[in-house]
Amino acid sequence: MATKAIWKLKTDVCPTCGYSRKGGYTHHGATLADRFWAKVKKATGNRCWLWTASNLRGYGIFGIGRKSYLAHRVAWFLSTGIWPNKQVLHTCDTPSCVRFSHLYLGTQAENMKDMIQKGRGAWQK
Repeated sequence: MATKAIWKLKTDVCPTCGYSRKGGYTHHGATLADRFWAKVKKATGNRCWLWTASNLRGYGIFGIGRKSYLAHRVAWFLSTGIWPNKQVLHTCDTPSCVRFSHLYLGTQAENMKDMIQKGRGAWQK
């Protein structure tokens, strides 16, 4: 799974200008990581690092080639080098947060249990 996903994120042809380079392109000098972290507002201390670009219902969206990915999943990949094989959950409950120390892998069931324990369900408000 990780190898397939890494291939998806390491494209050989720039979707904008068609520039090709073996092992992945750097779009006009910007690597994937450069492009990603340029869209993040990093806070001091242990506060959230907020995604400042496109979002869908509060969750950051990052485009790679012609596909869009959730920004916190890309942050996980950039921090670990492994594409997540589970959901990437937030300890901080902030959908736009991409700070690695605020993220962890979990299942849908674990995410729902966390939501109920923290009183975030729509019926709990």
